[in-house]
Amino acid sequence: YTFIKLTSPPPKPIIFDGSNRDVCEVTRNRTNTPLQALAMLNDPLVLEASRVLAADLVSRHADPGEAIGEAFARIICREPKKEEAEILMDYYGEELQRFEQRPEEISKAVSIGDHPLGDNSGKAGTAALMQVIVAIYNVEEAITKT
Repeated sequence: YTFIKLTSPPPKPIIFDGSNRDVCEVTRNRTNTPLQALAMLNDPLVLEASRVLAADLVSRHADPGEAIGEAFARIICREPKKEEAEILMDYYGEELQRFEQRPEEISKAVSIGDHPLGDNSGKAGTAALMQVIVAIYNVEEAITKT
């Protein structure tokens, strides 16, 4: 729940272009400001949800491409286009290489949130997939569901 004062509205609805509550709004404007991206990339809720989903997908899929495809379908509610899948796989490769070169960063990435860490949470592949899922959550299509 959000406590709303008339003189100072909560910051998140402002960042995400929420209604000013004076007029009924049927649809939300399509925007994606840098503040929205900053909020989505650093929100503990998004990071924890990404970690839990990544750990689940790693345990069920040996192929990272299949895991990324399922994550995309779950979040965006459609299959990724070929270009989108390639971009996400390239990003996964970059993040996997980063976490394999610096394993101490894995625990920093996956330790956010209250959900217990599973067996797969300490792996570089899980941390890399988590970063890909955070990027998927940050897509305009995921934020507004247009």
